[in-house]
Amino acid sequence: MGLPLCYLNLLSYFFSSNKSGYTAFNGVDFEGTFHVNTETDDDYAGFIFGYQDSSSFYVVMWKQVEQIYWQANPFRAVAEPGIQLKAVKSITGPGENLRNALWHTGHTADQVKLLWKDSRNVGWKDKTSYRWFLQHRPQEGYIRVRFYEGQHNVADTGVIVDTTMRGGRLGVFCFSQENIIWANLRYRCNGAVPEKYPPHYYTTTSSLNC
Repeated sequence: MGLPLCYLNLLSYFFSSNKSGYTAFNGVDFEGTFHVNTETDDDYAGFIFGYQDSSSFYVVMWKQVEQIYWQANPFRAVAEPGIQLKAVKSITGPGENLRNALWHTGHTADQVKLLWKDSRNVGWKDKTSYRWFLQHRPQEGYIRVRFYEGQHNVADTGVIVDTTMRGGRLGVFCFSQENIIWANLRYRCNGAVPEKYPPHYYTTTSSLNC
């Protein structure tokens, strides 16, 4: 069994600045709202950026509760609750290995690197709207994501430095989760690095050979 159909379908949907095709972004600000309109499921919802192909992209994904993936092959995968930021650089591409690596909270060699996780292990709440704000400056490796519930900031990655993907497309993401509503999706091309970004971070890079 390969990747879940929901994941595959959503990977095919991306924003474009024109009607004729997909747009790959360099520096970008990306925001949107998601709302899980059910009380009977507890899996992953989120969004994608820096998408180059189905083997290379960043994903921000939020799990409601801890759960072991129901397919133990090719390896045991455990999802922890909370927001996670992952860099995907899969040598196999879509299939069982990437499926379990995405589900798992942690590093998986030659598949996925966990760049950040909310250490509070707080899952999303049923029938609650959350808004995200992403700043990505791929040439400098600058990544920052913030989540809000109403006016309340519920998570902030701080500045993460990673240059695995040097820009790419934007999209939405789910893994096995039903009844997700995405709304008010917006992007803005923006190459300006925030003033508070320390210059010495510019040379930092990451490797996916975990």
